[in-house]
Amino acid sequence: MSGAGKFEGIGQLQAVMTDCEPAFTLTAEVYETGFARPHRTFHWWKVLGACHGPKAQRQAFALSMLRAYPEVVSYPSVVKLDDPGFREVLRKLFRETANNQKNTNGGFAGVAATLAYLGDAEILDDLKSLRAPFKDNPTIRYLLNVSILQIELQHPPKKLLEHIASDKPEYLSVRAWAIERAVEIGLPKNEIRDAILAHAPHCETLGRGPRPNMRPEMIPLRRVGISLGVLKAHDLPLEDVPPSRKVE
Repeated sequence: MSGAGKFEGIGQLQAVMTDCEPAFTLTAEVYETGFARPHRTFHWWKVLGACHGPKAQRQAFALSMLRAYPEVVSYPSVVKLDDPGFREVLRKLFRETANNQKNTNGGFAGVAATLAYLGDAEILDDLKSLRAPFKDNPTIRYLLNVSILQIELQHPPKKLLEHIASDKPEYLSVRAWAIERAVEIGLPKNEIRDAILAHAPHCETLGRGPRPNMRPEMIPLRRVGISLGVLKAHDLPLEDVPPSRKVE
C-alpha cells in the first residue's frame, strides 16, 4: 500500500474483525518507519477505537504506542480501556517519562492528559512539581495547568458543574470538556443544562447594537450540549447568531 489515503480503511476493516492484531501490527510498523506522525491524518488511537477485539489485546497495543509516543494526546479511545491494573501501568509510564523529560520537551504530556481526563488524583503532585522545570515553556506549562485543573475539577465531581457555570475565562476548552466529562460520569443532565445556561450571561457578546447576538463561546458549548442530549433544541437558539457567523 502507498499513500496515507490507503490506510483510511483500517478502522472500517477492524469493525468486523474479531482479532485486531494484524491491524495493530501494521499501524505500529507505519509509525516506526516514519511514514506517519501524530500531526498527520493517520492516528493510531483511531485504529484502537475501531477495534472490538479482546480488552487485553487493545490495552497491550495502547501501552506499546504510548511508550513509543508518550507526547501524543490520544484519548478518548485510551480512557475507555481504564481499569485498576491499566491505570497503574499508565501512572508508572507517566512518572518514568516525566523523570526522563523534565529538562527537555515535555514528552510525558500525552500520558498525563489521559490520566488527567480520568481524574487521577495520584499524579496531581507530580504534575505540580513539573511546573518549575517548564516555567519558560508556555506550551508545556499550559498542558500542565489544564491537566491539573481537569483532575481538581473531578474531586468531587460536582466541581465540574461549578466550573461550567462560572465566569472564569481561562482555559476555555476545559469548559466543553467539563460538559462531556460530567455526562460520562453520570451527573444529572438537568443540572449540567442549568450550569451551561448559568454560564451564558458571562460570555462576551459578538457585537453591539439592537440586533441580538449569540455569545461566541456559547456556539461550541451549545453544539456539545445538544449532541450529548443535555441542551434542548430551543436552548440558546442559533437564530441569535448573525447569518454571516452561523456555524451550523
